[in-house]
Amino acid sequence: MKSFFYQSNKMGLDIQPNGIRLLGLKKIKHTFYLGDIGMRDKGIDAFFMHGTIKYWDQLTVVLTDMVENMGIKGRSVSLHLPLHLVNMQRLQLPLDVSDAQIALEIHAHMKEQGLIEEMFFHDYYRFIKNECSEILYVAASREYLSRYIECVDQAGLRVKAIDIDVYALLRVIQYVYDQFSQHDRSVCLHQQVALHPFTREQQAGNILLYFTHLNVTLVLLNGFEMIAYRCWEVTDEKYWFQLNNDILSFLTSFPSTHFQKLIICGAHPCVSVIVDALTQHYGLPVYFPDIFAHFKPFNRNCYDQYHAADFLLACGLAMRENDKW
Repeated sequence: MKSFFYQSNKMGLDIQPNGIRLLGLKKIKHTFYLGDIGMRDKGIDAFFMHGTIKYWDQLTVVLTDMVENMGIKGRSVSLHLPLHLVNMQRLQLPLDVSDAQIALEIHAHMKEQGLIEEMFFHDYYRFIKNECSEILYVAASREYLSRYIECVDQAGLRVKAIDIDVYALLRVIQYVYDQFSQHDRSVCLHQQVALHPFTREQQAGNILLYFTHLNVTLVLLNGFEMIAYRCWEVTDEKYWFQLNNDILSFLTSFPSTHFQKLIICGAHPCVSVIVDALTQHYGLPVYFPDIFAHFKPFNRNCYDQYHAADFLLACGLAMRENDKW
């Protein structure tokens, strides 16, 4: 008999130039359990050009092989688009604004931005703030998104949701730190700083740095709310040292913000260069969220060959419960 508290498992699919990662989660009551896991990291960069997928047919072949080897054909997956491939804007509207009025405002705003609505897929989320309706809307290339979904469907998976990489990361980070306790040392910390709990009540600025193969994304947070972001493309290793100055320059544009924490997501050989510069300048505690320490695995041996940092985004995608984007 199926448990009343059981939710069917869904997978997160993270496709980037440095690899494809698939991670499944099962949720029982309020606890997530790690399920199927798989990774393919060789040759994936050949399918990309300038940070976007270029060779869809070849990607479909590799993804189909992964799906068959993992025995997950027909499973539901959530995908992501990187922040630099979407147009994300906030609108502040009256509290009682209707859905039809929101659609008209988004249409007008897209027109002001020079976006041709027929060429973009867009969606929005409404939340109440300061007695107003604050609308966060996202627009992405309709052609690119359609090809992405078609590629994954042809590989044998069912696309149920599209997410933004940073929001998927914030979802899993919030869960990890809700599970976090003062005595839990399994989360990797920068060796020169003290441990402080991360709670959603804190209102001071927190810095999220997300590293991928060719991009660095900095997100400034108020608690877990994103208030500003900046993306850099890094194609030359020499630029990593200049990037320190660019990041510090961006942060100094928020003089009234007191930074409390630095959260590192993703893996890259030059991560230590950035972390050292920020900790020396601000004296911040540094967090490297470890999903393998805070999500219960069905079979621990399945995860021993993998690094938790590689699957952080896939985990956040699998956690998404709302299929609407």
